[in-house]
Amino acid sequence: QVLRVMARLKPGVSLQQARSEMDTIWSQLARQYPDSNSGNIVRVDSLKEKVVGDIRRLPFPDRSFDLVFSYGTIEHVREVREALAETARVLRPRGRLLLFVNNLYNLFAAPLLNLGLSPWLKKFTSYEPAFSPQRARGWVEAEGFRVIRADGIILLPKPLRYFELAVEGFGFSPLRRLARGFAGAGVKTARRLERNRLLRRGGEMIAIAAEKVI
Repeated sequence: QVLRVMARLKPGVSLQQARSEMDTIWSQLARQYPDSNSGNIVRVDSLKEKVVGDIRRLPFPDRSFDLVFSYGTIEHVREVREALAETARVLRPRGRLLLFVNNLYNLFAAPLLNLGLSPWLKKFTSYEPAFSPQRARGWVEAEGFRVIRADGIILLPKPLRYFELAVEGFGFSPLRRLARGFAGAGVKTARRLERNRLLRRGGEMIAIAAEKVI
């Protein structure tokens, strides 16, 4: 799991000091809670070292990259075709695209969310539709890509993820341990289910690997 946090440094605190302090805090957490924190890492990066842009108008010249990795990104904009066209533009010939988008046919409660509750949920959440595998593949191919492989991935079911995130803010350790236990069991179950190709096709995400041919 990945947790990303954006924050502003206090006046007079350098980036190096912040990194050192976070390393100390992370080490303490690993000692106090080895079951959930050992083996994890923490990074403090400056946004000035990152490029922030619009996926529909990427701030890069044509043919800049050999690989574009997009995980759960393009479904947050309505101009999906425009975003994919930009992806093709910045890739060199024979460059690779690894694309992951929400699966409309997710077996793990997604049909209810996608087809039944979507109008209600959109009142409270950002724009984030799901796509059929055929539609996603067709869009990729329409932008000059050759699909190498299309598959699916099974993630931790959203109800378990939301439960785990909700209780993280509580100070009641047994409740947090219960949530982490459920989440851990869910991850192990997902890994076992992913061994079945048919079940993968009904996973939460569609995974497409493609090559730029034009």
